[in-house]
Amino acid sequence: MEPTSVTGEEAAPVIATRGLTKRYRGGQLAVDGLDLTVPAGSVFGFLGPNGSGKTTTIRMLMGLIEPTSGTAHVLGRPMPGATRAVLPEVGALIEGPALYGFLSGRDNLLRYDSADPAADPRTRR
Repeated sequence: MEPTSVTGEEAAPVIATRGLTKRYRGGQLAVDGLDLTVPAGSVFGFLGPNGSGKTTTIRMLMGLIEPTSGTAHVLGRPMPGATRAVLPEVGALIEGPALYGFLSGRDNLLRYDSADPAADPRTRR
């Protein structure tokens, strides 16, 4: 059987949220009823000022924190329930990488690579 491509309305979204909300202790509202659909094949990012809920949203999508209310699905799976199945399939840069100014760009990358047990050994040269 040959693979078929799925486009447009047929493709399941890779991210879908409905009413996703996070309220921290003390009542601070970080994310308020987010409805979001990210189609398969998209490149997507969050932009906004400090305190606008970007990091909180990504942490909820990754299953690292639970929403106060609403739902989130990543790769068609409910989060945070499917965290163990989803995390190996996705990547997220939640905060800027911690780079050392005294290391070259190559050495900074090698530092990260050496911390990844699944990294290809050919990249450690």
